[in-house]
Amino acid sequence: MKPDRSAPAQLSGIVALLLTMLLFSGCDTSPVSRLYKKTGVGKAAPRVIAVNYPLASGVKLLGDDLVQLIYPVPADVDPAYWTPDEATVLDMQRVDLLFLNGAGHESWENQVTLSPLNRAVTSLGFRDKWIKLDETTTHQHGPEGEHTHSATAFTVWLDPNLYEEQLRVIARGLQRAVEESASPAQQMEIEDRFNDAVDRLHGFNKRWDVASVKLMTAPVIASHPVYQYLASRYGWRLKSVHWEPELTPTEEQWAEFDAMREDHPAEIMIWEAEPNAETKQQLESRNIRIVVIRPLGNGDPKNNILDDMEQNVAAFEQAVAELIELPAESTGEE
Repeated sequence: MKPDRSAPAQLSGIVALLLTMLLFSGCDTSPVSRLYKKTGVGKAAPRVIAVNYPLASGVKLLGDDLVQLIYPVPADVDPAYWTPDEATVLDMQRVDLLFLNGAGHESWENQVTLSPLNRAVTSLGFRDKWIKLDETTTHQHGPEGEHTHSATAFTVWLDPNLYEEQLRVIARGLQRAVEESASPAQQMEIEDRFNDAVDRLHGFNKRWDVASVKLMTAPVIASHPVYQYLASRYGWRLKSVHWEPELTPTEEQWAEFDAMREDHPAEIMIWEAEPNAETKQQLESRNIRIVVIRPLGNGDPKNNILDDMEQNVAAFEQAVAELIELPAESTGEE
């Protein structure tokens, strides 16, 4: 019997293959951060880019470790005023899924070439509900300098009903993307997580509605024009200024503010973040309650945006309860 000389050759081939896999697994030089990477059943987990916190958190919430989430926006940059560099655009062209917000959020989109095959504009299905603004405005925005607001309000995710539709687009995209990398049971997990998220969003919607009904027609002022979708959904009488939490308004701005309150006597003012001490003192002297409702455009995708939404509605409930002199626990879900 002749000796089997193929075994050493086969072993050598396997070793070479393993070395090659180890070499390439350590050479991820992409300019954007990989938050999750895991190989599922069969092929590698799909690569997914999301361009703001609501979308990235939604991908993480629904897809968990079934996908490789890529969030290219630096932590200290507002995604609405961010522009991808050339390397990131190339990555957008190559990934399995690219989730955009739409409604004017991606001002850079017309300046680059993206594939229609992997791109999903998550608000496109309710385009008829986009809120058009009268005009664009340019103003100072703290350390980021001047920026221009879009002619369309883009913070659609603040409305729980509209964010549900964005999550639905994300869920359907992820389910298709993981067909070759995840087991049927894992694919069903995406649907289960989506249903759980919808239940929470429906709860938020009810709480916003209850608190807004108790507010009745009382006027509200916002420090920034980003709450249009909440105002539209829940019938707020809302007017906005262009103030930043870290900056103290000028005497001219206070004079304009006081003049506005003569016809719009708001006792609640919504802020993106806690204003500085001097601004708070000025507002308190005018008997105005400060309520922080974060716009949630930016954040760490490892966090759950639904928890942030919980904090927003709870803050609004508390402010309304104080305004109408009801105990805070009387608001919320029944």
